[in-house]
Amino acid sequence: MVYKMKTDGSQRTKINDDWSGFVTVVGDWVYYANWDEDFALYKIKTDGSQRTKLCNDSAQGFCIEGDWIYFENQTSLYKIKTDGSQQTREQ
Repeated sequence: MVYKMKTDGSQRTKINDDWSGFVTVVGDWVYYANWDEDFALYKIKTDGSQRTKLCNDSAQGFCIEGDWIYFENQTSLYKIKTDGSQQTREQ
């Protein structure tokens, strides 16, 4: 699960119910690997709305650069747009 709170520890709010790993926040979006679903990539707004599955591949780690998410599964490196489109295997 992902929670957000103010820097003083107040106003703790749950954002999702997924077992979340590799959590990264960019702007109003939280990106994470859903460990309940074979590490599939997801994003959700920081207010808990618009939960979106980005791809079915397993993400063993990822980083975000601009509009691209770079992730590795057990065999290869991939990139995918932050909206879930244009997934390609990197050479």
